[in-house]
Amino acid sequence: MSDFANTVVFGEKLNNIENSYRCVVFLFFVTLVTRLPFQSKLLYHYDSVQFALALEKYDPYLHQPHPPGYFLYVMTGKALYFFLQNANSSFILISLIASGLAVVAIYYLGEAVFDARTGRWAALLAMTSPLLWFYGEVALSYVVAAVFNSWIAALCWQSLHKDSKRVYVSAILLGVGAGIRQDLLMFLFPLWIFSIAHLGWRKLVTALLILALTVSTWFVPMLLISGGIDRYSAAVNEFWEFHYSYFAIWKAEAPAQLDVLLTLLGFASYGVGIGTVFILFGLYASIRTGYWRLIEKDRLVFFALWLLPELIFHYLIFLLPYNHAYCLFLLSSLRIRLPPLVEHVISELRTAAGHIRLCTDVSVLLTLALLFAINAGVFC
Repeated sequence: MSDFANTVVFGEKLNNIENSYRCVVFLFFVTLVTRLPFQSKLLYHYDSVQFALALEKYDPYLHQPHPPGYFLYVMTGKALYFFLQNANSSFILISLIASGLAVVAIYYLGEAVFDARTGRWAALLAMTSPLLWFYGEVALSYVVAAVFNSWIAALCWQSLHKDSKRVYVSAILLGVGAGIRQDLLMFLFPLWIFSIAHLGWRKLVTALLILALTVSTWFVPMLLISGGIDRYSAAVNEFWEFHYSYFAIWKAEAPAQLDVLLTLLGFASYGVGIGTVFILFGLYASIRTGYWRLIEKDRLVFFALWLLPELIFHYLIFLLPYNHAYCLFLLSSLRIRLPPLVEHVISELRTAAGHIRLCTDVSVLLTLALLFAINAGVFC
């Protein structure tokens, strides 16, 4: 390749990086600005109260906060509390910043798995997601978990495609994310281990050691502050036994599993809005036409390992029917799938319309813009 060609390629890369940087800055600050007017003035939930009490004395046994402890989330709030002197404001500031980072993470995730156009639309739809918008206004940890979920999934995709430089970063992020919400480790570990298993046993063992070390940096101090392993274990066991164990499928009082499926569908509709219709119809059309067979195998496995651990857990073990925040974990994958599914649905409608002329590109653009506007209207 000539020097001139190298210069042109280098210039294009710089231009793409600059455009990506501008897009990220725009997404972050617009997300932040749209949240500012709607901040909760009071501690929204009893979990929020427990987080606030933990700023004075951290003790999961006393439900300050409730088990399993959310150690890094509380300690971050404690650091901000030193300056703000208000528990609600401290945790809401975390949620506000996390909202912007979540939208940016979805942009990079959509770009990595599909393309830049998909990433932009997925991020815009996330920006106006009623569920993500709401939980970016209150003192709870779910939006922070959504950030780590999206970033780790993006790194797993890159690791899966031979980008070994991301492996150790993903191990650190997974360990830190587990300190925010411990269920992140349980839900994301199958995807993470699958994404790095092909890189060889040395990198696999090194990554596992980095993950274990990262977890230990917050887990050991949490045990010491909580009064030791026995006291902490007793808190976790009692919390499970008296609060959540009766939701499990092996308990006689467990709700009908159809109700659980309808609950998950309802949760998704809060997060994706009317786009849920396109997701359901798109999945139906993909199965009916056999289009799903054309999807790359690694992409199918990627989404399956990303979604199934949490879906199985909520379906068989535990799901509070009134806490739609649990669906924030699922929404990143649904949002990046939405633009391609909208395009697929419109393409199918164009085929079904026959002689009626329907411009797919313009229709997709108008449909996604309409979804964006409807979501914002629903929230407001």
